[in-house]
Amino acid sequence: MSSLAQQILELKSQLQCIQEYKEQWNDDECLQGIKMIILNFKEELREVFEKSYNHISRKFDKSRKSAQRLSEIRQWYLDFDDYNSHELTIETLLETQTQLESILGLAIRLEYNDKECMARKIIGIVQDTKRKLVKVIGESLHRLGHKLNCSINTVERMINMFPLALFESNNWGLLPIEASSVDCESVKYVPVLAKVGRRHNVGGEGKRGGLLVRVKYGQEEDDGYNEVNLLHFLSFHTECYSDDETKHEMDIEFMNALKALKKEGLLVKEDILDQDLLYLSAWKESKARFKFFLHWFPDAINKYVCSVGISPFMHSCLVHKRSMISIKAILETTFEYYPDQAGFLFQKDYKGQTAFEKGLEIYGEECMLNAIHDIISPNMDFPILHHAVVAAPKFTSIFANWFPWAYHVRDYNGRSLIQVILTAGGKCVNENSIICASMNDEQILEKDPVTTLYPFATIASGKDGDLQKSFYLLRRQPGVVNGMIPTKRRNEKSRNKKRKRLAKEDRVGYKNIT
Repeated sequence: MSSLAQQILELKSQLQCIQEYKEQWNDDECLQGIKMIILNFKEELREVFEKSYNHISRKFDKSRKSAQRLSEIRQWYLDFDDYNSHELTIETLLETQTQLESILGLAIRLEYNDKECMARKIIGIVQDTKRKLVKVIGESLHRLGHKLNCSINTVERMINMFPLALFESNNWGLLPIEASSVDCESVKYVPVLAKVGRRHNVGGEGKRGGLLVRVKYGQEEDDGYNEVNLLHFLSFHTECYSDDETKHEMDIEFMNALKALKKEGLLVKEDILDQDLLYLSAWKESKARFKFFLHWFPDAINKYVCSVGISPFMHSCLVHKRSMISIKAILETTFEYYPDQAGFLFQKDYKGQTAFEKGLEIYGEECMLNAIHDIISPNMDFPILHHAVVAAPKFTSIFANWFPWAYHVRDYNGRSLIQVILTAGGKCVNENSIICASMNDEQILEKDPVTTLYPFATIASGKDGDLQKSFYLLRRQPGVVNGMIPTKRRNEKSRNKKRKRLAKEDRVGYKNIT
């Protein structure tokens, strides 16, 4: 197929696509631009045909072949008459397509010299028209979600026909995919723009259709610009001056966009840590996105390594977020997803300092404990003391004052607070010696639900076992060694017998006295 024929067929296909989706592509500015492009295209072709007709007329040799050629070009000229309608109609598009078919059919039959001259001119006009259509479609993509509201399928069909439109930048130098990631009205189009953009290497090789292209973010007059890619931006962006309802709506829409990217394979699990998405989403305004990442990659917090240091996740949030509102939102989520680890409240850094201690340094006791108290109410029966006595024993009294109801709560294994202390080992036992000394008989006689050991055996086991404390418990209840453990009923019978004996002795003594 000749270059002319190829160019004409491509333009015809583009016009067919515009014709098919004209009603759905409800961007009046774009459609008006397409109309002007088509009018200009037809006018330029009229001029070419007119010049060609005049040129052949001067060389007319009255032969049958020349007469036929003159008649054909005359027909082209008449076909491309003026079009003065103010609207871009289906009829206009169909008429233009018909004229293109006419050009394609007749141009092939021209003699070589005439065809070569006319073909170059027509190719130039067609290519220029295609470039103009790409530009006007690209400009329209920057209005997605605002002046242009159409279905995802319509957008995909149009950009498949006009892929170069994905490379059209706006006045700020942003590509359509970057401009669409700004607000909740347009962010839903990001996945389809990335999907098609990946096939055409938008942003460069391996940039996932523009998702990994780095752009400047922030205010130059404040802290200067930061370079982030679109995955970063989608993970944390919010409208700072909006109300809470709008921020929540934006959070949900951006989360849905991330889910769609995941479905298309444009967002992978490794990105959560490699692109620092978990940390970037750890804000009150992006709580839904933070939950999405944690649900997808539950072990991400354990494997997290701060990009600006060696701090674990919770420490990084406490140091860099500087907002108790966001810290509280993070803790609400981590307590929900990791209750058995106390929401990583006692996660330790390389110095052995817990996140709770770091929080006390930055925010103070009242602010930090108020946030925790709001999260774990008495109705939750959360064993906060179980975690505190083991991970932060020097703060046990603080937690006991703030959460007195937690003393009698059992953990997820059914362990009491005493059993957790004894299992933790000698150091924990020594630091909580008052609690251990206050054990009653029932606690001494209760087996650990996990190890099935009695307290005397638990406290004696391990490298730091304490035999002295173990013997103390044995002296109080020696029957645990040979299984002679009094049941509640047996204890009651024993007490009843003792009372009867004492009563009898009293009566006998009274008789002897009298």
